[in-house]
Amino acid sequence: FSPVHIRLGLLAMERFDYSNALPHFQKVLQRDPTNGDAHYFMGVIYSELDQRLEAQRHFYLLMSISMGLLDVLNQEGMIIQVKWPNDMVSAGRKIGGILIENSIQGRRVSSSVIGIGLNVNQTRFTFAGGNPTSMKLELGRTIDRENLFAHALEHMTTWINRLYRKEWSRIRENYLQHLFQFEQWADYTDAEGDFRGRITGVLEGGELS
Repeated sequence: FSPVHIRLGLLAMERFDYSNALPHFQKVLQRDPTNGDAHYFMGVIYSELDQRLEAQRHFYLLMSISMGLLDVLNQEGMIIQVKWPNDMVSAGRKIGGILIENSIQGRRVSSSVIGIGLNVNQTRFTFAGGNPTSMKLELGRTIDRENLFAHALEHMTTWINRLYRKEWSRIRENYLQHLFQFEQWADYTDAEGDFRGRITGVLEGGELS
């Protein structure tokens, strides 16, 4: 299945027929989310079509990855929220986080390195900052990490495709629906000291409003 669609996609790319090449690689990833060749050639196509993310919308990449990770955790039976800007929490306890390093060329993101940390089967933590927890502690069972990884790639690929289709409203609305303490008054601290505030939204560049 996968070799056939990879070959058909490459033949279409050789004719510069990117619109017909793309579905072949997408079909491969639906069957095998870990297929590196399909991910690579999709990236080439998006670059050729100049579908690179606008620099001012870089935060949409973080929101998309967050939603993909949240979906796979929900699939495992967990209730997860996103703690701005990049932490995943279960009942307020940190279970993971996302870090993204973007390279900017002109007005567009030319490349991104995405790092995801997720507490899967840990039961003890040497660092207690953020009140950590894990999937095993929350669910009461050992997690198959290879299966989890495959499902995570599948869900994140779905959200990355929405990013390329410029579904800005859908991405932002889903992020806000799962944002920790959204529209709730809470105590915060910044460089000027303690204060009480309420999160009402997220701006294009990722700043809270």
